[in-house]
Amino acid sequence: MLKILLGSFLIFLLLLFRNAYSENTLIPNLEPYPDAIYYINESLNLSEGKGLKFIREHRIQTPPIPPLYPISLTPFYILNSDPRTFYFTNILIAFSGVVIFYLILKNIFDWKISGILLLMYVTNFVIYWFPQFAMADNLLLTLFLASFLILFQKIN
Repeated sequence: MLKILLGSFLIFLLLLFRNAYSENTLIPNLEPYPDAIYYINESLNLSEGKGLKFIREHRIQTPPIPPLYPISLTPFYILNSDPRTFYFTNILIAFSGVVIFYLILKNIFDWKISGILLLMYVTNFVIYWFPQFAMADNLLLTLFLASFLILFQKIN
């Protein structure tokens, strides 16, 4: 079972392998506009100690987005203030989603079916496409899977 998980991790890593600082990917486009700008701006301001605010051209605006995703981006922005650094946070969130999905499958199916379904999950275009965009969908998917995993826990 561990071989299946490690093999799926390797395949997923190969599918996610992109140079975030290259101009040959969609990462520097900061799409979808303007949501990505809101998320990144708030995270950068939080990492610089200005608070969770949207600041542009010396104007401060109350952000129209929920704060969980910008807060999750902040640790990497403390290390590197380049806006494209969101990609590395998204990779960690995506790998967390793979582990949680694996735990869900382990509770439902035997190892053969779990392996096939996990392989189908990591090679799904949408799953390895989400991390290259600064949007909260990647985090939302992982949180949804985590809440689904809680349903399979024994009540004590």
